[in-house]
Amino acid sequence: MKIAVLGTGAYGMALATALKRKNNQITMWTNFTSEKEKLEQERGNEKVLPGIILDKEIEITCDMKQACTEKELIILAIPIAHLETTIIKVKDFIEEQTALCIATKGIEEYGHFAHELLKKHIESEKVAVLSGPTFALDLATDTVCALTIASKNKKVQKIMTNALETDHILLEECDDIIGVELCGSIKNIIAIASGILNGLGQSASTSALLQKKSLEEMTNIIESFQGERKTALTFAGIGDFILTCNSLKSRNYTYGTKVGSKDKDLEKYVESTTIEGLYTVKSLVSLLKKQNIKSPIIEKIHNICVKGEEPANLLTILVEK
Repeated sequence: MKIAVLGTGAYGMALATALKRKNNQITMWTNFTSEKEKLEQERGNEKVLPGIILDKEIEITCDMKQACTEKELIILAIPIAHLETTIIKVKDFIEEQTALCIATKGIEEYGHFAHELLKKHIESEKVAVLSGPTFALDLATDTVCALTIASKNKKVQKIMTNALETDHILLEECDDIIGVELCGSIKNIIAIASGILNGLGQSASTSALLQKKSLEEMTNIIESFQGERKTALTFAGIGDFILTCNSLKSRNYTYGTKVGSKDKDLEKYVESTTIEGLYTVKSLVSLLKKQNIKSPIIEKIHNICVKGEEPANLLTILVEK
């Protein structure tokens, strides 16, 4: 299968590596000439994805037409802040047979979901969202892991499954795009909260309380946006929730730990690292308020991280009934 992966960050490289294992023909696109040249020379990026070498047959380009022409599948692995500008660049090269898959997590600053940004510029029924409990390095190696692919189009579900599923990677199919996107967005925010508890020196019991109440909150939010409550129990839901909320490999969890402990290097960490949950909590809280949807835990995380409220105040919201 001819596949384009747009984005050469950690997840883009991991997806390209996983897709190549099934002998797919992969073209990766980056917007930066310096990044293209580095990847062509080194076939990897130790800072972004240590130990992973891109297959020599994976093509790397800055030419969007070259990347997307005659492709059966295009995967967008672009940070949410830059997704719309990439969609605008790609829209002229979408062909009738091309399936589109969004591997971006988060909600855009004006409250738009990733699939809404795609729909705004591209008319296509062949759209999917990919999400689940997989760190990029695990996806790029032979680690056993799983993902959820959400699409209203059964053919697109099968295209993704055929392209990516192996003896080590399990794909779960569903049709709840909005639910899967919300799961991928909210779990990053709750990972920050889980990290805050760690930074405060709280026990695993307190973390379990946070995660249980947060899962309920996430499920209610999904339902409020006409998603399906059962989506919270998918790999994209509770699976990713468990992974991200309990590991220092998660940048969101690490950031939360620094917030909770009032780490003197917090500002430097934020400047040097993409914290998806920090970006998303601002847009999600604004969106929830517009929709008059209550979300006490998410609002508290917003107040701590954005407005400077004391991290210890997170404990107060957890014991409220």
